[in-house]
Amino acid sequence: MEKWIGAVMNSLEGMERPDAPTSVYSKIERQLNGNPVIGLTARTVPIRTVSIAAVIVFLLISLNVLLLSRQIQKLQHSDIEQLTSYYGLSNDNNIIDAL
Repeated sequence: MEKWIGAVMNSLEGMERPDAPTSVYSKIERQLNGNPVIGLTARTVPIRTVSIAAVIVFLLISLNVLLLSRQIQKLQHSDIEQLTSYYGLSNDNNIIDAL
């Protein structure tokens, strides 16, 4: 057991820190100095495209909310009608007549 612990503790002996290729350093320096790296150019999206996408997203969300609210109202209305017909309730809120 002691040998194994010693072998594990000494397993990193003789290892050296890896070095990155020199081209990596030059690319990083160019980016820091404001020179774009070849093959990596920033592309911008026109404001018109962004605004059109925003309007479409807004319209889709609005349509979704509208359709969901209508569906919920239909479900609630039909549930109320089913309950009133099942229990024999009326809309005049007169409990004595319903019994």
